[in-house]
Amino acid sequence: EIDKSELFEQYLSIAAELQNVSLNSLSRTEKTVFFANIYQSMYVHSLIEELVDPPPGFIAKLLTLVKKPSFNFYYQIAGQRFSLWEIKHGILRGNKKPPGYLTKLLVKGDHRIQHMAKPEPKILFVTPDYPDLPEELEVFKDMKSFESDLKRICENYVNRAICFDDSNGELAIPKLFQTYKEDFGKTDQAIVKWIWKNHTSSEYTVDEILKGLRKKNILIRYS
Repeated sequence: EIDKSELFEQYLSIAAELQNVSLNSLSRTEKTVFFANIYQSMYVHSLIEELVDPPPGFIAKLLTLVKKPSFNFYYQIAGQRFSLWEIKHGILRGNKKPPGYLTKLLVKGDHRIQHMAKPEPKILFVTPDYPDLPEELEVFKDMKSFESDLKRICENYVNRAICFDDSNGELAIPKLFQTYKEDFGKTDQAIVKWIWKNHTSSEYTVDEILKGLRKKNILIRYS
């Protein structure tokens, strides 16, 4: 059982030390890399906690349907409390409102705002939402290769997940792009343009896809 393993105990000890780290000397890029790594570790940790300690009974099972570890699972980092939700939306997305929210998570006067990253949509491919399982974990070690690493992850995802069926004119796009439409350009056309900048395996050009959308010969299906 992973929660009883020596390796997991070592991880918990290391995670507990995060409350003593200082982020003041880190550059904006270094903070982004730091929180991207922390998010992935926290996310897997939260899933482990959910699996090994499920609440018993019907009512409790019902509660698990609405319980979001992203909200209530947190680490103490540099003397401040960070939930998964706050790291993803408050820090890594540049304090953009979470989907369905009317307000931002970090308000004026919140000292955690100083760690806010420059918004980069590619970060969404390494910060899954509960209860999705991460397709792979990417530990970012080299600041110099961070952007190229993100680009590679993004291209791999897009090449694998985007599917255009020219026989029925259907363009299948992962739900992630619809959920975070604001990050990718807000409109279907803008999303397609963003995708095709990273879609290196498509036999169709972005102009061909956009022309099909305008003429309604192509329909987008978010799934």
